[in-house]
Amino acid sequence: MPKVFLVFILITLFVGNVASGQPITASRADSLRGSSRIERSCYDVLTYDLFVHIDTLSQVIAGNNRIGFRATTDFESMQIDLFSNLNISKITMDGKELTYRREFNAVFIDTGKKIKQGENKAVIVHYSGKPLIAKNAPWDGGFTWARDKKGKMWIAVSCQGIGASLWWPCKEDLSDKPESMNIHCNVPSGLRCVANGIEEPMIKNNDGTNTYN
Repeated sequence: MPKVFLVFILITLFVGNVASGQPITASRADSLRGSSRIERSCYDVLTYDLFVHIDTLSQVIAGNNRIGFRATTDFESMQIDLFSNLNISKITMDGKELTYRREFNAVFIDTGKKIKQGENKAVIVHYSGKPLIAKNAPWDGGFTWARDKKGKMWIAVSCQGIGASLWWPCKEDLSDKPESMNIHCNVPSGLRCVANGIEEPMIKNNDGTNTYN
């Protein structure tokens, strides 16, 4: 029922704008996020290998994502997506640091050399920051920092509508899904991470944290 209601609202808004003669225009940020630009279509995502540390006290996340891809055409510039409130410390390929520029939530990476069609490569994006807080989860996107009835920390992220790039760097394009993904979540001991996929053995670290894979 909520889906039907949402579709009805969108149709009503569209018809209302047309009837009133109001033009429907997309902003630059909308175009970067929603269009199939050459910097996006030039590569096909194969794998994601995400590591993220959750700092429950400061409500900060930090980590890196290895984005494995295959070039669909020759290129020297590619686009990934990450919300602008999250900082990027560096982006590397083949052990070398790459230059990049940010525009709204889009990140344009200069590969430093021509990547040829059919070539398999990977970029590693290192990032950190305070993610967006959901105002009314799960209906709007963001993190929820809360406690359960026993007073224990309970943290969740809602991103199905707004997109995964609100908390980790990726190619935010519904037409390009990876063939596989690994998720490594590092949390304080006493907390358990639950995520998509098949859980592997937990790793206990010497710093009082556990890593769930």
